[in-house]
Formats: sequence, C-alpha cells, structure tokens
Amino acid sequence: MGPITILYDDLQSGEKQETVSTPEELKSRLKAIGDDYSTRVRMPFGVDLVTDGGDRLSIALGQEHAVVSHFDAENIETVTAVGNSHAAGSTPFYFGDHTLIPNRFLIPVDIAWRIVDEWCDRGTLSSLLTWTSAIK
Repeated sequence: MGPITILYDDLQSGEKQETVSTPEELKSRLKAIGDDYSTRVRMPFGVDLVTDGGDRLSIALGQEHAVVSHFDAENIETVTAVGNSHAAGSTPFYFGDHTLIPNRFLIPVDIAWRIVDEWCDRGTLSSLLTWTSAIK
C-alpha cells in the first residue's frame, strides 16, 4: 500500500487531511474518525481516501451498513457499490453535509472493509458486488 490521504470535514474549520501508510493505520484512523464524528452528527460519517495519483474512494461506515463510491483520478467515471438493487427508501449519511443515500447502495460493513483492502492493496475495485454509475 502506498500512502493514502484521508480527507474529511472536521465540522469546525473545514476539510482536514491525514496521511497514512499502512493498512493497520488506515483501519485504525477510519474507525476512530467514524466513531468520533458519527456520534457528533448522529449518522454514519463519510471520508475520502485518496492515492498519490488522485484515485479516490469515498466511504461511510455505519454500525451495520456502509456506502462506498469510487472516483477515478480524472473524475471521468464515478461508480457506487450496489447492495440490494431492489431496496426502497433512503438512509442519512454525512458526506460534508446531511446526504440521503438510497438504500440500494447500502452494503454490509465487512464487505466495505474488503473493498478498502483490495483498493489499497491492488488499486482495483472488488468484484464481490456490482458497481454502477447510475446513482439516482
């Protein structure tokens, strides 16, 4: 894993960034940030993980479900992981602001961690689930 920059809204002074260089450090910081900020905003808290090349993974981890989107370095293609494509309703997540995420994009947290691991280790998106650019 190369260095990964974690970007997030610190709720007071705007965007905060931290750089991590090991998978253990990344997981530790994601858990700590999620625990701290999710308590403050009362919903799962989203962060962006960015490689030196500009590839970006946006992730918010809730207690049971997560949301994961990928933005390529050129910002040409954005895809979001699909959980249950037939799920109705929406769930609030915090991605710099209160954001209602359609429930079809909720995936199990353990799968979200596997997505992060593969993306960090290989730079690829997991084939464990479907990805879509149709996010409406």
